[in-house]
Amino acid sequence: MTDLEAGGFTLVVGSNPKVAFMPASALSEIAGGPNAVAAEIAREAGLDGTLVVLVGTELGGWSNELGTSRLEELVDHARTSKSGTSPASVVESLVRSVQAEPLDSRPSWAWIGVILLATALGAIVAFDRLVRRRG
Repeated sequence: MTDLEAGGFTLVVGSNPKVAFMPASALSEIAGGPNAVAAEIAREAGLDGTLVVLVGTELGGWSNELGTSRLEELVDHARTSKSGTSPASVVESLVRSVQAEPLDSRPSWAWIGVILLATALGAIVAFDRLVRRRG
């Protein structure tokens, strides 16, 4: 991939999902392949959403919006459907596929925690009033 392809990439595909281009040497620094590199970048940067990486010529991704198996399917499809084309075309294919995906609509654990806490506090207040009435 040329610097021009990498530098102008967000103009072509936008900024969602996020895209990172890493040297092939990152694969020797982080065990587990390009998906592990993507996960480490996301962890270090505190990212939410989806990250597509091209590590050398290897494609990978990380997401907390898409299921792991679905993201792997999209990565595999981009690799096979764009085989023989430039790395930028393969990344663009994956980005377009991710953009077309509906996001997981799993409930946020933070909201579940808030609901449980409110329920517990309500129960404590009700119990306190009951005890004061009888006492």
